[in-house]
Amino acid sequence: MCAAIFATVLANGLVLRRRFKPLEYLVETMDRVDLTSPGVRAEALRDEPGDVQRLRTAFNTMLDRLEAERANAASAVLRAQEEERARIARDLHDEVNQALTAILLRLQASAGDAPPALAAELGETRALAQQAMSELLRLARELRPTALDDHGLVPALRSQVTEFGRRPGITAHLEIDDDLPELTSDEQLVVYRIAQESLSNIARHADASTVTVSLARADDDPEQVRLRVADDGVGLQSPSPHPRQRPRPRRDARTRAARGRAPRRALRRARRVGHGRGAGAVRLLVADDHGIVRGGLRLLLERQADMEVVAEAEDGVAALEEALRARPDVCVLDVAMPRMTGLQAAREIKAQLPDTAVLILSMHDDERYLFEALKAGASGYVLKREADEALVDAVRAVHRGESFLTNAAERSLIRAWMADEAQGPREPLSPREQEVLKLIAEAHTNREISEILHLSEKTVESHRGNLLRKLGMRDRVELVRYAIRRGLVEA
Repeated sequence: MCAAIFATVLANGLVLRRRFKPLEYLVETMDRVDLTSPGVRAEALRDEPGDVQRLRTAFNTMLDRLEAERANAASAVLRAQEEERARIARDLHDEVNQALTAILLRLQASAGDAPPALAAELGETRALAQQAMSELLRLARELRPTALDDHGLVPALRSQVTEFGRRPGITAHLEIDDDLPELTSDEQLVVYRIAQESLSNIARHADASTVTVSLARADDDPEQVRLRVADDGVGLQSPSPHPRQRPRPRRDARTRAARGRAPRRALRRARRVGHGRGAGAVRLLVADDHGIVRGGLRLLLERQADMEVVAEAEDGVAALEEALRARPDVCVLDVAMPRMTGLQAAREIKAQLPDTAVLILSMHDDERYLFEALKAGASGYVLKREADEALVDAVRAVHRGESFLTNAAERSLIRAWMADEAQGPREPLSPREQEVLKLIAEAHTNREISEILHLSEKTVESHRGNLLRKLGMRDRVELVRYAIRRGLVEA
């Protein structure tokens, strides 16, 4: 009797153990799940009971939803963070730096009539304003890299590493795999930010002389990328007993340099004597969407005896209209303007007024903006932070039919690029499609666009369809986002 009872209990235990084995496996899987390392799922077992199968399916479905929600939340946080960064960067660019540009232009205009003692003080003030402007541009670039929006991850990394390599005592290299997988915009942004933070930590703590940034396909997953930032520095745990002391730029050194430039400015002013404003004066059009900058440009240019501002414009369309009306010798155009960018306006002006020279004024020192300006027909490219010193010489140069660039290295680079257009940036849209896209993003109707660009509504509608097809987009909202990323309009 006892043996029968024991056998029965043992048999029931074995049955229960087999019955509960899938459930125990499911509990173990639940314990292993870590949402920070997604991908773990409960797999089906042989002879799995129906109720355990339903429970496993429900658990896996719940994991799918949790991971999707976590990914969506992370993406939303990333977008919110980048939107705030972009807003601050726009404020620095559109408000603070434009005001500093106007200050620099007015200081330069006033320096010509100032007594020697005051001229030296004005020179020091200009040097401080230029220093502040450079710092603000650097902050704006770190907050929201325009190269990433306009040209993609690889050019943005190349620009970042090149800029880092300009630091004293540092050599920087970039190694990019030719066969990278396609990354989403969020993934590109994360890779860029990791590289940016790594380089920032190297600059602060590593005391390195050589840095290498490499981006390649991941060995274990060809659909992922591996970013590696290596340096020959000392690291955080074993600081060098005798760290190298790199020279830091000093404000008083800048001030002395500014003071030292005063005699050269005096010589330039002396050379201007003898120019008489009259029939031979250079007739200028000035276009910028910031009134304070236009005012500073007019003040500086009209202080020159051989120059006369005959027209102003606050956007690209108005610049084109004023150019056709006034037929100036030189058009000075800001890059970023409403309705039509400075580059688009330059292209139209050169097409209709081939004898008019175009000079682009810009906050952007990225080489690709310079390339695009030259492709649009501009003869010169001046950074706003250098406009107080370079603008007058640039106007005279382009009026003589010469090109104006900042140094011989850039001239060589541009000549090489112009000789081999394949090295330039790839633009998926034609110039006309860019014009239509900009106006669509500014909420103009088809009829308004047709009136601005002098096209038929049917042609505008055709361009709209081509834009959606070429860019792989579905509606106007996506077109607006693309136009903001490309810098055609401001958010």
